[in-house]
Amino acid sequence: MTLKGRIQGGVVMLEEGTSLPEGIEVRIEPPEQGEGRGGHSLFDIEAVSVGAVLKALGPDDDLLEEMLDR
Repeated sequence: MTLKGRIQGGVVMLEEGTSLPEGIEVRIEPPEQGEGRGGHSLFDIEAVSVGAVLKALGPDDDLLEEMLDR
């Protein structure tokens, strides 16, 4: 859940009509410059494995030809 608000006098003031239960733990993350970007980074994506390396590639390898042959 993402809620918006502003700091006023050292206290987080949520947008009008927004409330949270008393005592709930929260994490505050200021938006990045250029907020329209969504505030995500490439580093937020979990690493995945695409499988083992079939063979080492050399400068004379034609990957497109190999893909089309399969």
